[in-house]
Amino acid sequence: MSLSKWKRTTNSVIDWQEEFDYNEEGLLNSKKRIFYNINGDVTKTYNYKYSWSENNKKCVLSFNDTPTYTYTYDNTGNLISESSAVYSDDYIVYSYSYDNKKNPLHSIKGNMSKLGWWLQFPKNNKLTYNQDAYKNNSLFKKKNCRVNTYEYNSKGYPTKQISNDDCRGINYEKTFFYN
Repeated sequence: MSLSKWKRTTNSVIDWQEEFDYNEEGLLNSKKRIFYNINGDVTKTYNYKYSWSENNKKCVLSFNDTPTYTYTYDNTGNLISESSAVYSDDYIVYSYSYDNKKNPLHSIKGNMSKLGWWLQFPKNNKLTYNQDAYKNNSLFKKKNCRVNTYEYNSKGYPTKQISNDDCRGINYEKTFFYN
């Protein structure tokens, strides 16, 4: 079963909705976001297109027919890199690495990582997060933003995550509890 549409209402009046279409493999093919005024008239429509290639390991997201992001996935469906489409010689590439253990968030809604970063629950736990900034098509700034280390229980789930986040200048710890 795949989500086809959802809408948001305020005081019983629709504000906006999203409609989803999937390809024959069940991957998101397109999304349409429609905004309404208080009279129910359409005020804006945004169209998103997801173009999959390389055995579904690469996806180009286009916004209103303009490529905006490229997502690359590993063999287990984890997002390993995303980059903004290159409109000029200046752009940023984000890259990620993972462990081979179980991510407790992955089972909440299934593997939703292929819908984009805002719904990303990868199969495995993120070990590193890096940003590479390019100016005039040359790497000019490399940031090793976050390094995570984990402790695991006997079932392969993390019990503790220690994060050193140099991009935000913070270090933090998460503790996981299971039923």
